[in-house]
Amino acid sequence: MKIECRITKEEKKKIQNLIDTRQYSNITDFLKEAIKDELDGNEIINLRDIGRDEAKKEVVEYYKEYGIAYLSDVADALRLDYHFVFDLTEELVKEGRLEWLL
Repeated sequence: MKIECRITKEEKKKIQNLIDTRQYSNITDFLKEAIKDELDGNEIINLRDIGRDEAKKEVVEYYKEYGIAYLSDVADALRLDYHFVFDLTEELVKEGRLEWLL
């Protein structure tokens, strides 16, 4: 497949510098690697639609297993919406089942 795109002179100079310093053999190699890196770094997560009580149980179990974690890590691991996990965590803190660490 052939794809064309326009780049600025400055971008072309930077790419050429990478080629000149032998980090890439040509522009095509640079573009292939840049595309691969971008695709590898952008995983699509299919969120699950589960009930509030079940989600709360899973959040509590996650923290029991992993201890301290960012809400985004919990949401990603459980494949739940970040804001949903935030709301659940607030409820769990109010219920005394979890506590915030600052």
